[in-house]
Amino acid sequence: MSILSYPVTLPQPLQESYSADYKPALIRTTFTDGSARQRTMPYNASDFSVSCVLMLTGAQWVDFWNFYKGLNYGSDWFTMNLPLDNSDSVNTRTVRIKNGQIKKDLQFRNSSNFVYKVSFVLDVRE
Repeated sequence: MSILSYPVTLPQPLQESYSADYKPALIRTTFTDGSARQRTMPYNASDFSVSCVLMLTGAQWVDFWNFYKGLNYGSDWFTMNLPLDNSDSVNTRTVRIKNGQIKKDLQFRNSSNFVYKVSFVLDVRE
């Protein structure tokens, strides 16, 4: 099965609206005596996540929704261009929508135009 790519016809995530949260693949166990133990997870978990926001017109929303459904409602991995490093470069990353959860807010509407703000969190595979 081939991995899907984010559609080039849709806008890229807004840079001012995303942040990277680095979460090492650690398990922390707290014991009843108050002591704790931390260890790395035995599998290759995602190291960090990225919060993204897209501003989409009504037609772009339909394209994004069809792409999202094609990802088994966000559960499958896909590739997307993201500037994640401490540089100005944009790299193709393999990502998936965390918990498949997206949020759509209507930002503007007139008789024929709609603009939606779509936000979601991506797990990033290293």
